[in-house]
Amino acid sequence: FSLPHLQQVGGHTIAFAAIGITDSSFRAGKNRPGIMSYNDDADLELVLKGLREIQADLKILSIHSGIEMKTTTEPDQRLRFEKALKEGDVDLILGTHPHVVRPVALIDGRAVFYSLGNYLMLGAADTSRQPPGSDYGLMGKAHFGWDASARRLKVQAVEVIPLTQMHIKPRPLDARAAADRVSRLNSLSASDLGTAKAMRFQLRQDGSGVACINQGLALSARAKAVCQ
Repeated sequence: FSLPHLQQVGGHTIAFAAIGITDSSFRAGKNRPGIMSYNDDADLELVLKGLREIQADLKILSIHSGIEMKTTTEPDQRLRFEKALKEGDVDLILGTHPHVVRPVALIDGRAVFYSLGNYLMLGAADTSRQPPGSDYGLMGKAHFGWDASARRLKVQAVEVIPLTQMHIKPRPLDARAAADRVSRLNSLSASDLGTAKAMRFQLRQDGSGVACINQGLALSARAKAVCQ
């Protein structure tokens, strides 16, 4: 059992851990290194315990799971991701594996990307041939500000930039196509998660989207730049 990785960034301690689906040949064992298995309850509990007990200003968990090419979430995925927020004291979850973009959630002031889709996967299929909504990847940018009362970094703004050509050289979609994908993402998140949990993005001129959150806190410079 290894603790989450700690990194110092801008005077703050960031904790990062990852877990994903795997077969037995790659799974970590008592006397061998390997991958913590998302499908094994004991492994998941160990990862969440490590995050919960470590001292950090921001806690991030990457989860590699989900049915490939399916844009909606599975009920079990939602339950386990929310379990990570609560039992792992996680601030930001980054979902990967389905190869398509899934909904984005805001739950108790914490951000969840259920799947960012592909970023760069050389030699993979050209997903731009898929129907709109399944044909793009997502660059996510989360901006945090210091909450002195909680002594934690809290998300203040989230940007999303739709991507194309992830199989060879990722680049942003043109403004019109990007705006269409952000609108589709808003609709997908609301229909799949419900409006209470769906993160909603405002469209910008370049077609990207931004959601401004926790505006009661003094805005960090980066959050201020995208929200005001």
